[in-house]
Amino acid sequence: MLRIFIATAGLFLFLSVLHLSFGYEYKFIYVLSAAALFTFCLSFSRVLYILLLTIYLLSGLIYGAVGINYGYPDVNAVGSLMYTDNGESLEYIAGLPFKTYLYLAGLLIFAGCALLMKPLKKRHQRIVLFTVFFITAFWSSSKDYIQGKSEGFVSVFKSGLPEIRFFRDSYESYVQIRKDNLRYAKVIETSDHWNPQVTETGYDTYILVIGESVRKDFMHAFGFELHPNTPWMSSRNGLFFDNYISASGSTTLSLTNALAVREGKVTNLSDNLVALANKAGFHTYWISNQHMKGIYDSPVGIMGKKAGFYHFLAPNRSDKGGPDEMLLPFIRDALAEKKGKKLIVVHLIGSHPQPCGRLTENFDKFIGSRNISCYIKSIENTDKLLSDIAAMAGQEHQRWTMAYFSDHGLLFTDKGTENTNLTHGDSMKQNFQVPFFITAFDAQSQNRITHFRSGLSMLPLLSQWMGIKEAKLDNHCDWLRDTECAGQKSVVNFKNELKSFDSLPEDNPVLP
Repeated sequence: MLRIFIATAGLFLFLSVLHLSFGYEYKFIYVLSAAALFTFCLSFSRVLYILLLTIYLLSGLIYGAVGINYGYPDVNAVGSLMYTDNGESLEYIAGLPFKTYLYLAGLLIFAGCALLMKPLKKRHQRIVLFTVFFITAFWSSSKDYIQGKSEGFVSVFKSGLPEIRFFRDSYESYVQIRKDNLRYAKVIETSDHWNPQVTETGYDTYILVIGESVRKDFMHAFGFELHPNTPWMSSRNGLFFDNYISASGSTTLSLTNALAVREGKVTNLSDNLVALANKAGFHTYWISNQHMKGIYDSPVGIMGKKAGFYHFLAPNRSDKGGPDEMLLPFIRDALAEKKGKKLIVVHLIGSHPQPCGRLTENFDKFIGSRNISCYIKSIENTDKLLSDIAAMAGQEHQRWTMAYFSDHGLLFTDKGTENTNLTHGDSMKQNFQVPFFITAFDAQSQNRITHFRSGLSMLPLLSQWMGIKEAKLDNHCDWLRDTECAGQKSVVNFKNELKSFDSLPEDNPVLP
């Protein structure tokens, strides 16, 4: 009797955690449906039952780290997996909340308990099991078909049961990503639609530095008080954007929406910042410490390849990059070229989750946890890099200006413990509250823009910075003055949907 109880409870708990690991909302009716299916298979063959358990256990263990934290395998979740290399995967796993490991451990334990199930051999028992499975799994889709709300008889089998839906969603997302990547691949050969006019700004060299995963509230220049980790920026004259919010909470979604034209839910990658600068007569450079390729060229990498010169420190998934300082020789060469107006884009790896593995020296001060201490130090390293770039630009006697912003922020995991860490997300304000700073060789004072600016308006803002006028861009606001601009409080979530920034909760630090 005890064995039956343990086995039955184990199966139901296994399926409950499995559905959460796949990223779907818990629904008891689907747990009941899946339990009926598994027990029905067991009534015919224990080997088949064990095979099913094994397949779903492995699927849950593999995808659970993503599903528990970010949801079911939609285009963005699958795309992130495709564009992530082995090193980034290990960094991501190391930064998971402790609860994730508890869920996955439970999945393994409950699967072991479910192996104790005994088969139901009688014919009427099998009929009952299959009937329960079919009605609970396909009732909703069958009702829609009968009522004419769906097209074709095949739609009856589009069940919401996670055991079915997980593989269907994964396949459909993969197919969509392949289509998108084929479309992206044509961007290099597709003409843009720019017709820019260039005005004189007093500068001939524009340096755009894109940071990685930096929360504004961890920078001394923006109010962080526990460690002076931005000595150069804090003392530098320039323009500080106190309420800049990134376009999205992940690199690809954020930068494609910030540096290319968004039309509805579709980003037109051919109309991007680099193409605009090319059309305006700038000599363009893209120097990156991030990967150009996943299984396919990443959308960000594709934009970079539109530059007249591009260099990726780690072009392929199998390549391992290094500290951002390794970009300096390429930046120096770009600065040294005696040409007309130049746009030099520098894409850092910077403060990507698990920065301890990329530090070339130990952190200076222990704050909160080892991971947080490394994160604070990584920001200091970025500040030093910005200082070095400015110094090199000055040595070339160029009329230079430099803008720095981060692609997105992060949210806390295991907050207030010795394992406190930071990871990607789209559910908190701090996922989007990032630094944005513009300076120049002739900057005379520190000025602050307190009104909101959105990464979704980054392209018109940067075009104004570069002295480029383009009718396709929003020119109704003076982006570089402290004036209110309309529509600056929207962000793109991981489902590629616009969301109000004000609706998000705070994720304030809990540090000593």
